[in-house]
Amino acid sequence: MKYYGSDRYPELTNSLLVVSLKSSRVTQLKLNDTYDSVVAVRDLFQYRFGRLRDVCVSPDGRLFLAT
Repeated sequence: MKYYGSDRYPELTNSLLVVSLKSSRVTQLKLNDTYDSVVAVRDLFQYRFGRLRDVCVSPDGRLFLAT
């Protein structure tokens, strides 16, 4: 699980990104403004890249997925 705070992909800003190996997806947990509650859940990249093992956020906001 990684926190995404960059503005590079505005739809992901202020979210936790969780990788699911078996379900082959990244789940976005959008946080509220005080960071203490999840306000939306969305699945990303489901079955697009196969079994995902890890997500990494670079300092410039790019996402890297390990398969």
